Amino acid sequence: MEDTLPDNRCARVKILPAGERVATYDSACGSGVREQIHHRFYGVNSASVKLSVS
Repeated sequence: MEDTLPDNRCARVKILPAGERVATYDSACGSGVREQIHHRFYGVNSASVKLSVS
């Protein structure tokens, strides 16, 4: 994900694998900052993914 605006806010992603109760969070803060997301969830075939700005 990439933070594309110089607005002192962060791009954030929340990943909640199906059947799990604990979510994984990642963020990219600062204009032009790009973060690659690398997570593996074994035994899971779907997840809820939410992108937000805060």
